[in-house]
Amino acid sequence: MKLRTLFYLLLSLFAFVIAEAQEITGRFAPPAGKVLVFAGQDNESVGGTETYQNGYVENIGIPGGITHYVYFSEGWTNAFDRTFPIGEVAGLNKET
Repeated sequence: MKLRTLFYLLLSLFAFVIAEAQEITGRFAPPAGKVLVFAGQDNESVGGTETYQNGYVENIGIPGGITHYVYFSEGWTNAFDRTFPIGEVAGLNKET
């Protein structure tokens, strides 16, 4: 009996949540029934370039946006012997 009561209580709560749902609007909001996907974090995962051709873009499609790691540091060499040249942002894709 308690299980049945709990079931109906949860069902009522679920129906209330759906009834109160509102469409999100705004400049970057996807159309109703659609989802805005951001893919990332690296060139290989995203794909879509001459060098990286087996990522999200090739296997799923063009996402609504991408996220990417960049390194805002220049003019020094780190402990892994990676040099960050002056005037460049490490991690930005230079293929266009």
